[in-house]
Amino acid sequence: LHFMTFVVGFLSNLAVAERQTVPCRPVASCHLDRMKMLRLAIVALLALLGHVSSTNYDDGLRRFEYKHSFKGPTLADKEGRIPCWTYGNSAMASGDQLRLTPSIRSRMGHAWNKFLFEKEWWEVEMVFRVTGRGRVGADGLAAWFTEKQGGDGPVFGSSDHWHGLGVFFDSFDNDGGQNNPHILLVQNDGTMAYDHALDGSTQALGGCMRDFRNRPHPPRALITYYKNELTLSVDHGSSPQPSYEVCARAVGIKLPPKGYFGLSAATGGLADDHDVLSFKVSSITAPSLPDKIPESPPAYNPDDFKQYEDEYAKRSEELNEQKDKFYKQHPEKRKPDDLADWETEYEDPTDRKLRLILEGQSAVQEQVKVLVRHVSTKAVQPAGGQPGQGQPEQHGISATDSAILSDLQSKLLEISREQMVSAQLLKEMQARRVDSPDGATGGAQQPGAAAQGVDELRSDVAVLKSSVDAAVQLMEGMKATSQAGSSNGAFDTGCVSTSTFLAASLGQLLLVVITVFIYSRQRASQEKRKFF
Repeated sequence: LHFMTFVVGFLSNLAVAERQTVPCRPVASCHLDRMKMLRLAIVALLALLGHVSSTNYDDGLRRFEYKHSFKGPTLADKEGRIPCWTYGNSAMASGDQLRLTPSIRSRMGHAWNKFLFEKEWWEVEMVFRVTGRGRVGADGLAAWFTEKQGGDGPVFGSSDHWHGLGVFFDSFDNDGGQNNPHILLVQNDGTMAYDHALDGSTQALGGCMRDFRNRPHPPRALITYYKNELTLSVDHGSSPQPSYEVCARAVGIKLPPKGYFGLSAATGGLADDHDVLSFKVSSITAPSLPDKIPESPPAYNPDDFKQYEDEYAKRSEELNEQKDKFYKQHPEKRKPDDLADWETEYEDPTDRKLRLILEGQSAVQEQVKVLVRHVSTKAVQPAGGQPGQGQPEQHGISATDSAILSDLQSKLLEISREQMVSAQLLKEMQARRVDSPDGATGGAQQPGAAAQGVDELRSDVAVLKSSVDAAVQLMEGMKATSQAGSSNGAFDTGCVSTSTFLAASLGQLLLVVITVFIYSRQRASQEKRKFF
């Protein structure tokens, strides 16, 4: 993106310069020159897009390393200590910032992480602030990644001859080149002394001029070291949202594989407040691709399934043999089978239906037997029998009642025979379920068919019960009538007289008319109340 901006800007500046130096008096010639410049710009843009599309940007995977970082608003604890960090000299820590030096002349301060960073690639995002009353400040701020922790020294408050990397934010122009404030990257192998006179310009890997003093928002610096490539990006604090611009980039850099992160600052004849608001370290891991793409699962094979079934059956048989052998040697440790316990404690739904039907059949059979005996006793009484000596007076039954009783007796006998046949079928069905190893009600009968047969038997039992209940009610009515006739001295089997029936009907009709009249009067009164 920056290269594209540079190409477009260069072409536009070139066109402006050409238009200013060589005026186009002929219109056709001027038009041709503009067309040439447009073609050149299009070719440059196409080349740049091809380069971008063919480039593989591998950013890696980042992981925040909290032991090597700090940030507000709880930067320091109540005692002013930063977890996992140590600081000294003029450095002071508060809840939201670490002040390395106050705006007092000839001061220095430093802060170093206590733990050794052992990851190969890393990234640091630092938010800082440099403020002062003067138009020019001094000396500057530095961020470090070195093999050993530094102490007090002349290089922005830290020791010289370091082994590692130093990122310097130089505020004062020592060489008079009018190129400060300046940000630069300096690598040292431990044998080089920093050149203050030339502001390290001859030792720097790269840098840029950025005014980071007295900015409306805290500036930011992003330092990335990944695959031996070192990149420094800077946001100069013009807006609250970071907008990084590449300040310097160096390739083929080999930093120590392990090191310590640190910060330092110093003031000289001029003074600034050097504050660090956050220092966040992230390790970078190169994304790894699998060596071999996993293959799709194999298709289903019936032979393999049969092989597994055979093996399972074989293992189960071996287990049962071992259990039997163990129980023979230790009979006191034998426990009832869980499956047997389950079968005794829990009842199958079909078995429960059969049991209930059998119980109902037994109850119906007992009632039918009682009714048959009672009807047989009534049917054999003589019509108009005479009481004997020493016996109570008895009244016989008419021929019509005798015929009714005979018909009822035949129906009860038929019901009893059907009930016995149903009970026999139920017992056979239950026996087949007990004998069958899979619990079915026959050789090829399915569970649905068995359930359907049970439902049909249940409906038959319901019909039998209703028939028996009707017979019982009929017998109870006949018994009550017989007792009433015995108390009156005769067995009255006649119906209600015509006059009695008509009187009862007129009484009921009169009661209905009165009820309807009263209800209509109440309804009319309720309708009238609605209008008031």
